[in-house]
Amino acid sequence: MQSIDRVIWILEMLGNSRNGLMITEIRDELQLPISSVHRILSSLKEHGVVTQDEITKRYKLGVKLLSIASGLLNHLDIRERSRDLLVELSNQLGRMVFLSVMEQDRVVCIDTISESPNSNFYVRIGALMPFSVAVSAQVLLAYQERHVIERIVNNMEFIPYTKYSIMTREDFLAKLQDIKEKGYGACLEEMQDGVNGYSAPVFNRDGKCIASITILEGKTDIGVDEKIAILKKTAKAVSMLHGCGEDKYHNDIYIGKSKSY
Repeated sequence: MQSIDRVIWILEMLGNSRNGLMITEIRDELQLPISSVHRILSSLKEHGVVTQDEITKRYKLGVKLLSIASGLLNHLDIRERSRDLLVELSNQLGRMVFLSVMEQDRVVCIDTISESPNSNFYVRIGALMPFSVAVSAQVLLAYQERHVIERIVNNMEFIPYTKYSIMTREDFLAKLQDIKEKGYGACLEEMQDGVNGYSAPVFNRDGKCIASITILEGKTDIGVDEKIAILKKTAKAVSMLHGCGEDKYHNDIYIGKSKSY
């Protein structure tokens, strides 16, 4: 039994127990040495993931799990609120659409809508978006605070996915600046040959960029300007659903007034 398995099983046992569990009950259920169970519980207790009643000595789940779960709940909320508009966007453009969020310096896809099960362009839910080549990640990063951008860029590795991939820090920062000036980002075969991506930011009531909406195109597709306009309109509508008012979303605030990185 691996350590991570033991941790998960203990958390599941505590989650299914109304009154908490004694260490001996956990030991008997998992058939582990009591020293091993005590070591795991002590570590979880130290991090606030479990608590122990001082009188009964029973262990219960701690409030730290609520803060961990809150991030997931927020993402599920974004996904739920956005889905109808994303489906409408995919149907209107006949293109694959996906939604991404940023968590702990990583960008992950949390929802996809494909116009066809046989689409040549595919992004799976849970996929990590590399900052250097994924426009969905670049759009989210462009609207972060300067220290966040610097931290991520300073630790980035520029890998040539295609001959069009960005390979220098200077070019990458210039692209982030271009995204803020235009209000959207473009990936022209930088990640995959023959595939272009266009992404627009989603803001909440506080003016924070909380997600990006991305569409995928073939490199020979026409009418791109019109599709980008529709994409930006959808991103604005999703932002409104998250409390971003018309005044906050206006281009004078989010586009064209940012300082150089």
